[in-house]
Amino acid sequence: GVVAVYTDGGCRGNRHVDTHRDQPAGWGFVAVRDGAVLAERWGPVVLDEAHPHFLGAEKCSNNTGELSAVGEALLWLRDEDGTAGPAVLCYDSQYAAKVTSGEYRAHKNQALAQTCRDLYCSEGARRARRLALEHVKGHSGDPLNDRADARARVRRSSSAA
Repeated sequence: GVVAVYTDGGCRGNRHVDTHRDQPAGWGFVAVRDGAVLAERWGPVVLDEAHPHFLGAEKCSNNTGELSAVGEALLWLRDEDGTAGPAVLCYDSQYAAKVTSGEYRAHKNQALAQTCRDLYCSEGARRARRLALEHVKGHSGDPLNDRADARARVRRSSSAA
């Protein structure tokens, strides 16, 4: 069956985002196949270039949380899923999906955006173009999107790494 990976991210206090305030941001994803949970991962948006989970974020924001979720989901598909079968990334952030697909060009956090774009292109090629993006309306009662959101909230309730 198709692997579906539900992603979400967020940032507490996302108004007037700057690098001088503590604005914890987090990401989460839930991967399923045929109704069975394959993996759940979550973490903070990482700003430290020396950290092994650094994807390129320059600051914590809702957008970097959403992009980090997509990036981490793509890394999981590449490194841990172990199949080359079809997969779909289910997202609630139009911005993150369009930056990842190349439809939008990021003006901030360009390294993070490029990481997501590169992972999406390479994983799509590995899966013989059977990698899709599918919009899921956030906070609409979709149980897997809500589960990814809950994971992201766990990490944004603490300080970012």
